[in-house]
Amino acid sequence: MNRYSGEIPRRFHSDISQAPFDHCLLCDKALLSGGELYIIEKAYRDFGKKIGEKTLFEYAVCLSCAESYRKQLSVESRKKMDEFMSNIDFQKRASLLEGEEDDVWLKNCLIRQIPAGESGEAQIYGLCEGDRFIYGEFPYMISAEAMDQIVSLLSSETLDELDRFKESLTNGPSELQDLFDKVGPRFLV
Repeated sequence: MNRYSGEIPRRFHSDISQAPFDHCLLCDKALLSGGELYIIEKAYRDFGKKIGEKTLFEYAVCLSCAESYRKQLSVESRKKMDEFMSNIDFQKRASLLEGEEDDVWLKNCLIRQIPAGESGEAQIYGLCEGDRFIYGEFPYMISAEAMDQIVSLLSSETLDELDRFKESLTNGPSELQDLFDKVGPRFLV
């Protein structure tokens, strides 16, 4: 797959610091200095609406921690998620979007190929290496409706693990707790 990099877009900066994420949520490893690969995830309410869009949660996690976390999920859930995601032609998508602005990459749900649904809730994902944003498989947006499809594939063991992960993120606003209570965190790495 052809990959290229650019500056980290403002949409993928931390809303708290108004700067790029600089540490892994799980291991606190420095992310911006050197060649560390990491994923940024941000969840929004009223996604795509410039007025009223609200970040529900955000974090960056290094690939080492993401892979370790993924191994804690049940084999059954990992297999189902991998099968579900294998239907996406990332190569074709990257070729079609190469050179486009970030808003174009994030316009339609990766799964449903339509804008964020009626609820306006969506999550975006980006891949970075140090202070560079990597284009290829990422960035993408997944609507709440598509996330619900994915969550329905997960085993009770995996849902329990997601509940444990939720506890490390629930120091935020009440909307964040409401979202997690409804479906749990939707960590997709």
